[in-house]
Amino acid sequence: MNSAQIKRILPLIIFAFSALSLFSACSTSVKNGWARAGGEKDYQRMGLSRTGIDIWEDGLRTDGGEGTFEWWYFDAKLGDGSTIVVVFYTKNMLDISTPMAPFVSVSMTDPDGKTTLNRYYYPEKNDYQFSKKRCDVRIGKNMVSGDLHQYSLHLDFDDILADINFQGTTPAWRPETGHSYFVDDSGETFFAWLPSIPQGTVNGTMSIGGKLLEIEGSAYHDHNWGNGSMVKQMHDWYWGRAEVGPYTVITAWITTTEEYGGKPGPVFFLSRDGKILAEDSKYVTCELKDIYVDQNTGKPVAKTIIYNYDDGTDHYRVTFYRERDIENVNFLDLATGLDYIVGKLVGFDGAYIRFSGRVTIDRLVANQVVDSAAEESAVWELMYFGHAPEKE
Repeated sequence: MNSAQIKRILPLIIFAFSALSLFSACSTSVKNGWARAGGEKDYQRMGLSRTGIDIWEDGLRTDGGEGTFEWWYFDAKLGDGSTIVVVFYTKNMLDISTPMAPFVSVSMTDPDGKTTLNRYYYPEKNDYQFSKKRCDVRIGKNMVSGDLHQYSLHLDFDDILADINFQGTTPAWRPETGHSYFVDDSGETFFAWLPSIPQGTVNGTMSIGGKLLEIEGSAYHDHNWGNGSMVKQMHDWYWGRAEVGPYTVITAWITTTEEYGGKPGPVFFLSRDGKILAEDSKYVTCELKDIYVDQNTGKPVAKTIIYNYDDGTDHYRVTFYRERDIENVNFLDLATGLDYIVGKLVGFDGAYIRFSGRVTIDRLVANQVVDSAAEESAVWELMYFGHAPEKE
């Protein structure tokens, strides 16, 4: 995400936060909690397998109606370190009260983290199609289709014309059922996530204003859907993805809002040469170190994040070392007019920080490092919807 994207959805974030602030002030709801769905009954209820992922899981998983959201995300990291991100949405993820309202977003970021392109396409009424059988999405002339291994993506709007092919080198994966449930006295909502290509390759061409760009590099694709407000569910999260020598790692450290207990929990995926090594979050601990208060946003930020996966047989340590910010946004700084006034009145102070730095992966035996790899230019993020904790 970048400041241009945040500015576009900012009114919806402020509206959601305002509604939740009013609800919290008037409600006497009993706080409950959240949990990942991973029991046998969960798999049976959802028609999922513990041992594999079916092609339909990357198809449309909601009906697109009011109260739902869904998107298919693709990114390509090119040889010079620049990134292209394409997302196909059923609607704006922060305005789930609407019926189906699809659009496509395309952004490009240079090696230094500066956004050089940010475009959106909205089709004519009903000029879209989503398949439930597989990933097969069309929004206007823009489309993507794939089978958990190979995806073909086509863009055609404004002055953008692209044909890009994604190939997975690591099998599709999900953390257990991929669903996290949030329960309070008003009911149950969920957020779901399927990394269909945790790591892969990409090639193709992209023309912008008649200038042709040859695309070749590494790739990632995931699919998200749900039926609840993320602003209500999540206080903050760190999320990172990196290719480190022969390893691919995906991590998250998610803290829920007080409504759901305010408790953190990890997501962890590690593979080597396309083989999954570690994925069970119950064996993961996370340590946030060298905490400082960011001067722009006022949020507590960890300079160092350490994930330890230790199941008694295999022990891996993944460490993120922040070197600099490449995006640092206090949401209200982007707001104007009524949005700014409302945000100030309800005490909204959300923020987003994207970091660049070094990531290391160590394999340990008897607490001794026996294998190690490093990546010097990895990128990860902190999204912070809630308030920073008060100083004691």
